[in-house]
Amino acid sequence: MIIYPDGFVKVVDIDEMVECLNDGKIDLELLKTSLTGLDRLLNIIYEDKLDTLTSYIEKYEDRE
Repeated sequence: MIIYPDGFVKVVDIDEMVECLNDGKIDLELLKTSLTGLDRLLNIIYEDKLDTLTSYIEKYEDRE
């Protein structure tokens, strides 16, 4: 996923996840889990709550 400075969100590489499923590199349960996680993340972004996640990253970056 790419989030641009203007807030535009582009989901990328879903086709590669399907290829991995077809090649036996991941199973259907992992694909489902990944897509469910993606859906949750997109909902957080669309509800303008991304800062609830990025605050954790910024907290740890400040320690360095």
